[in-house]
This record gives sequence, C-alpha cells and structure tokens, in this order.
Amino acid sequence: MSEQSSYVEKYLGDESYELGTILVLGGEQEVTTTNFMNDKRVIGVAKSTDSANVVSVALNGRTICKVIGKVEKGDIIVTSAIYGYGVVNNNPLYGAIVGKAVGTKELDARGVVEAVLIK
Repeated sequence: MSEQSSYVEKYLGDESYELGTILVLGGEQEVTTTNFMNDKRVIGVAKSTDSANVVSVALNGRTICKVIGKVEKGDIIVTSAIYGYGVVNNNPLYGAIVGKAVGTKELDARGVVEAVLIK
C-alpha cells in the first residue's frame, strides 16, 4: 500500500471509531455508523478519534476502508448491513458511494482495503 493522503475534517461522533470505519451523518452527534446497505447519508471514513469522540473523517482521497467480502481494484464500495463496514456494489444508488478500491482483498471475511473516496 502507498502512503494514504486524504482531505480530513473533524466531526463529533457517537463514540470512538477505529481507522477505516465507514461513517454517515446522523446519530446523537454529527456522525455515526450505519447498518443499511447503500446508505445515502455516507460522509466518509474514520482516520482517528481524538478525545471526547472528536473524529477525524476522511472525506476524499486515499485511505484504509473496512470491507466485507472480496474486493478487486476499481470496485465501488458502499455501506453494508454490518455497522462501519463497506461492501462491493458496482451498481450503486446515487449518493451512496463511499469510494473505489485501489487495492484488492481475496477473502470473504471482514478486513480492510485501500480505497479512494469519491464525493
């Protein structure tokens, strides 16, 4: 994997989030996770969580992204039915795209892949 460079902004999160967790606008604070496929509220991916649940959210550019299932370079990633994870959907709903895979993942299990976030 290459060095990840992305545009990041800070948001209040409902909790602390691991690197690569997919986030949406909503919840008790400003951002949270979702368990809805193709959630159009998607905003970005957690880069880190500071104190008091202040989350650095990657909005575009390259970053690590949590995914479930096999992923090939160029696949489109959207939110999955598992909180904080994405899944491949190469025919996504408008507004539901997290990004496109830069890397590959050959196992069906949960894992991470490098992706470029697209808005």
